[in-house]
Amino acid sequence: MDDLESRILMLEKKVNLLEARLKILEGKSNPTTIPSHVSKSILSNLHRNSSEEFVDEFNALSDLSGFDARNARRQFVEKFHVQAFSCSNYEYRMTHPDTPPEFQDESSGKGTFWAIPSRENFSVVPNLKTYEEQYHLTGGMQEAFESNFTGGRTYGKIMLIRPAVFVKDLNGWRIVRRGELKLR
Repeated sequence: MDDLESRILMLEKKVNLLEARLKILEGKSNPTTIPSHVSKSILSNLHRNSSEEFVDEFNALSDLSGFDARNARRQFVEKFHVQAFSCSNYEYRMTHPDTPPEFQDESSGKGTFWAIPSRENFSVVPNLKTYEEQYHLTGGMQEAFESNFTGGRTYGKIMLIRPAVFVKDLNGWRIVRRGELKLR
């Protein structure tokens, strides 16, 4: 029963956080007028831009491996309500490199890009364990991110400096602003 009670308590805190964020977004409240039953840790999350938190937690994922990494990635996806998408014309781009990338939702949820709603439409990061030339050249990464990529190399650590900004419409995903990555 303790596990059930702790889950209920955690869900109540999340509901309180969402209600507080909604009031702030609707202009009905500010962080100083949030009810006292909302915990200090939840209040501290309200002060942070969710995009900043997204960047910090994304970068922390690259330090993990094995079960810890899989578990942390799953939690990340759930926490930020991540939407996955990929470059849908990457095979065509292999023989036609001047063709711009086309980005479409990935039904499996395992796309090469992760997006979260942000004030600027969607903040987007790569969903890659390693950054390889194929992703850079034909997978849309070079169009979505500035980076220190050098041809012929594979990078095992991807540090997000700034997420890319995309919009989503009936035609798929479209780049609004390139992000920035530091590859090692």
